[in-house]
Amino acid sequence: MNKYVYRAAALALVMISSSSIYADETVTPLHAVSFDVCHRQGCAEHAVIQLTADESQSITLAFAGPAATAEQERAAIARAIGRFEQLIGPRTGTDRDLGGTFPGAFRAGQMDCIDESNNTSTYLHLLDKAGLLVWHDILTPSTRLPIPRGWWPHTSAVIRERATGTKYVVDSWFEDNGKSPHIVELSVWKRGWKPAPQAPAQ
Repeated sequence: MNKYVYRAAALALVMISSSSIYADETVTPLHAVSFDVCHRQGCAEHAVIQLTADESQSITLAFAGPAATAEQERAAIARAIGRFEQLIGPRTGTDRDLGGTFPGAFRAGQMDCIDESNNTSTYLHLLDKAGLLVWHDILTPSTRLPIPRGWWPHTSAVIRERATGTKYVVDSWFEDNGKSPHIVELSVWKRGWKPAPQAPAQ
């Protein structure tokens, strides 16, 4: 079986197995539930995490109350996902993760897009269960395939704006651990979107 097909199937199984955490509609504080995060590329290793009340509060501060607009909520989501990574990275060794896959290939703590999309989806579900998402629903991760453009296959978490139906990726793979993910319209991302190169330091 093609390794990318295998990884996509493995991701689906992880998402199904964790869905029971989010089965009811009650509001659950972030620190009131343990959850699975994966790493070591292709979700080869897993760790069970439970946040403290202080850690939970540091994530919810990214929202500063319900967002007034969908755009504001997406900005808060990006800040919160970055904070999740900052808190969890030292526990799993993924605080050493570099943006992309190849810059840190064979480096301890390096993650690929399967790890990133699975974990980001988990964090999004936790935010939703905590009552912090009012403008967006969480969808299953999406994969863009390389043919015919010569890309590597790439997978990202996805949200959908409730009012418009517009889908966005929440892509944490491009940046180092703890930095905010990129939130981009899915249709744009599917065409091979990537962040613009950063200007060299002066």
